[in-house]
Amino acid sequence: MQKKHSIYHFLIVLSVLGFHCNPDLSPEKLEYQQAFRALQDWNLLLLDLNKNAEGYRPPVSARMFAYAGLAAWESSVPALPHAQSLAPQLKGLVLPSPIDASVCIPSLCLDAAYRTLIPYFYAHGSASVKEKCLQLSAKHYKTIDPIDSAKIQASIRFGTAVAEAICHWSATDSVGHQAHLLNYDRDYRLPEGNGLWRVSETDPMLPLLPHWGGARTFCTVLSDMNFQAPIEFSDERGSPFFAQAMEVYSVASPITDEKRWIAEFWSDDFPGLSFCAASRWISIARQAVEQQRTSFPLALETYLKVGLALNDAAVNCWFVKYHFSVERPDSYIRRHIQKDWLPLHDAPPFPSYPSGHASFGAAAKVVLETLLGKNLGLTDRSHESRKEFSGAPRRFDSFNDMAIENALSRIYMGVHYRMDCEEGLRLGTVVGEKAATLSVWKSALVTVK
Repeated sequence: MQKKHSIYHFLIVLSVLGFHCNPDLSPEKLEYQQAFRALQDWNLLLLDLNKNAEGYRPPVSARMFAYAGLAAWESSVPALPHAQSLAPQLKGLVLPSPIDASVCIPSLCLDAAYRTLIPYFYAHGSASVKEKCLQLSAKHYKTIDPIDSAKIQASIRFGTAVAEAICHWSATDSVGHQAHLLNYDRDYRLPEGNGLWRVSETDPMLPLLPHWGGARTFCTVLSDMNFQAPIEFSDERGSPFFAQAMEVYSVASPITDEKRWIAEFWSDDFPGLSFCAASRWISIARQAVEQQRTSFPLALETYLKVGLALNDAAVNCWFVKYHFSVERPDSYIRRHIQKDWLPLHDAPPFPSYPSGHASFGAAAKVVLETLLGKNLGLTDRSHESRKEFSGAPRRFDSFNDMAIENALSRIYMGVHYRMDCEEGLRLGTVVGEKAATLSVWKSALVTVK
């Protein structure tokens, strides 16, 4: 009864805002345009929230975007004639029965799903977050013809129910659930030995999410991933490992203006100023579907699969990081090359191998290439308004070029070896291929581009 009351309360609040419909568009085309705009707006809000949310470091953010993309997809299935639910492929996920397409307004299903899911994931900013969600829903509601209240109510109920079911399922992941509240584990005991990662001397933060390798995945199984070991550690000058560190040192001695720009452009390590390294690829996806004016179904599939790929890249990458526990270049360089050497920015508080940036970038780029095209040029404007670091837009000829530069940026930053970046790219590519080929349509012949 309480849910019913809240839906009607929402409708009453919105009714005073006025409505308009565009008579020049067919109902079907109009509904998809409205839904596309809603999808873009909600993801922009999520990116904005991600900049300031306490505890939303890359693995946590990647996980949130996976669940958000899943909620958006499942709430829209009734509006997509050839779409199929992922619930049968996701153990333990029980969703409400879909409503009939004849009573489904896709933008309102989306609104209800996001408006329910976002306060769940950002509960620590509850009042302001809920207000932002209500304002955004009000904006979209103004585009809906208010005459058919039965369709409106059915769509809101369904979107809400889908999101509630997905939030409930999210809570059954004991590692990932509410991880933003405890990023750092003071009880975790790091393995001891020469060449193993230690808490930084210059920025002594506790290990970040050392158990994340046990979080839920959507497209991959850890035991099937064929992880590759890093180059054998050695203190010897002239050894392959020493050469890895020497490259990092040489790049920074001195670093060129172009490489400094690349390092800061892809850093995404500035809480309060920028979203994180995983969320960066949601920003890129958002720009790409906007530039291409993709269909609503294709945009929806893009957000779904990029989110799932980012989540699984984080879980696999973090598992490997803490399995091999390779020390960061800065500590090795200070010990063997220059005792007062520092990277451009402090190294993140977790082991070096493989690179999370490279893993996220490769996983997302495979999905984006598969869905939007390998040779899609894009000017990345993710941080163009920032003045605190080099966020000026950069032009790229392909998603692959973006992923490679993103990986190399960590060498330029001084926080990763080349082997970290190469394995991150390889690992992310495997994850991305699995996400990109995930079956979401009832027929392989369906084309949504």
